[in-house]
Amino acid sequence: MIRLSDAFILAYTKLRTRKVRLTVTVVLASMLLGLLVFGVTVVRGVVDSTEKFTTSGLASRYIVNVSQMIPSNVYDDKTIQTRANEIYTNTITDKKIEAKRLGIDYDSTSEIKPVTTQDGHTSLDTSSPAAIQALAEQGKSQPTAEDNARELAKQYHPKAVFSLKPSTINGTISEMSNGKESFKTQDVTTSLNEFSLKRTLADGWNYTNTTVVKSFLLSDQQLASQKNIQDIPIVAPYSDVEKSLGLEPLPKTATSRQQRDRIAYVKSHAETATFTACYRNQASKQLIDQSVSVAKEIEANKSNKNYQKPDVIYELPSAESCGAAIVTRDVRTTEQISLDNKRLEFNRTFDVNSDPYQQKITFRVVGISPDAISFESFSGVQAIMQTIVGSSLQGMWVVPQSIYDQIPNKQVYQQFDTSATAGLSNHMPIFGNGIGALVEFNNADDARAFFEAKNCSGMSCADPNASILSYFGSNSLLVDDMEKGMTIGLKIIGGVVATIAAIIMMGMVGRIMTDSRRETAVFRAIGAKRNDIRAIYYIYTLLLSLIIATTSIAIGIGLGAWLDSLLSSEATIQAQLAFGTQDSSIEFHFFGWWFLGLLSVIGIVIAAGFISVLLPLSRNVRRNPINDMRDDR
Repeated sequence: MIRLSDAFILAYTKLRTRKVRLTVTVVLASMLLGLLVFGVTVVRGVVDSTEKFTTSGLASRYIVNVSQMIPSNVYDDKTIQTRANEIYTNTITDKKIEAKRLGIDYDSTSEIKPVTTQDGHTSLDTSSPAAIQALAEQGKSQPTAEDNARELAKQYHPKAVFSLKPSTINGTISEMSNGKESFKTQDVTTSLNEFSLKRTLADGWNYTNTTVVKSFLLSDQQLASQKNIQDIPIVAPYSDVEKSLGLEPLPKTATSRQQRDRIAYVKSHAETATFTACYRNQASKQLIDQSVSVAKEIEANKSNKNYQKPDVIYELPSAESCGAAIVTRDVRTTEQISLDNKRLEFNRTFDVNSDPYQQKITFRVVGISPDAISFESFSGVQAIMQTIVGSSLQGMWVVPQSIYDQIPNKQVYQQFDTSATAGLSNHMPIFGNGIGALVEFNNADDARAFFEAKNCSGMSCADPNASILSYFGSNSLLVDDMEKGMTIGLKIIGGVVATIAAIIMMGMVGRIMTDSRRETAVFRAIGAKRNDIRAIYYIYTLLLSLIIATTSIAIGIGLGAWLDSLLSSEATIQAQLAFGTQDSSIEFHFFGWWFLGLLSVIGIVIAAGFISVLLPLSRNVRRNPINDMRDDR
């Protein structure tokens, strides 16, 4: 009988022979298993980093955005059509009476009919004011978006339901860059390289519950220090806040330290950032456009002696004022002035916005949202981070409702933002793809079950009762699914890699046994038992497996550390912006110690080793030692 210590010495001695073969086997098996270790460290790093950032962010919450589609048959609804025709008829009647009273002409054919007929089919024409009013009245009678969402999600134990109400601007808003209004016509063309999902204040903003954007708000101390509480509070995209503070964007060559210092500076000074915009209703905007076009016309005809200037000429106001267009010439006759005044009175009777109105608006920054995706500067790291921590708040301008409600003079903003008073935006929308409500769930399972059961897809979205669902905030559910999916994937990959490694090791162990048949026969001849032979090769395989496991771990950890050093700095910057965290010391890493995972890899290697030895060993120990000694001569 061979003692265990002797078996160990014999196995170790075998390990030192055939070094080239041993090296090839270790390298091949370790490279495969090293990739597995690499995956384990990356998954652990991503999960751990995400958990650090999500402790105070939206990514730790499970929120689904529910958008109700506008029923396509609403435009074919006979009741709404009848009401629209009634409004249309009454309007014409009232206008004829008022025109007769004022002694002016009125052409009823200028009114757009609310119902059109084509091939015998009637439909609402939404360019008609009467049709719009009829739809608005119908919308008020419908359940609110929150009611619809609450009813839709009631089986899935919703924690809370919040509104997501867009601003309803009756006119135009233009941001006053550097405190000045631009009167240039905006060029809407853009190249693919310049394309982004960025939204400006001119595109409007959203009102929502303050708790929804709580993680993106400034610190309580910063908010308390703000003196201009009469201005509209807004959560603004990072780059816009940066610009408002008078900072130029950092060059692409900026170091990660410089970028992180910039983020820290912007966040610590954001309470002083403001945005100024100019609101103009349609009448005011028309006079501004008229001022620009007439000025160009006069300049173009300055050498034309036959050119006759308009009776009334308007001049642009000061760019800093957001003021009304200024009359610089008025040569109308008394009769013309009287007629124009009567027409103005007529228009005021039927349109409250017929008089020019403009207003300067100031927004104060109360929070910072992530920047929108820009395809011009989109990098590989950004793509990775968008998958992991991407936020639906990217590029959004959001007004926290409770902070807005504290404004002492908020009624001055109701002149241009009808969403605060009309209430229409909480009901079935008149245009667009629907209005949103946010449903928060207690856990990922409830949110996922709701999403999978109620979200429309393909042709089902054409159903009038269909709902379009999307995850809101940071990708909490995606990260949760990613962790589970990667864990399952690593198990599958681990099984495949273990099988390949076992085949590789089986080839080496089998060859070693073939080369050692005479040696094995001698041991048998002097009294060694089959179990003694098995012990030698089991120890040999264990030592080989441990060498492969150690090498695999070294390769995997090396690759993980290399990837982390390559991507961690930029990933940290992207994560800090996406999660809105106030703690700038938190870093995002692609490397993490997952000791259970590493032990699993070691277990896989050892299991693969013992599996590889079973077949050649069972065949070897059953051979006749006399035949092996004779065949080896």
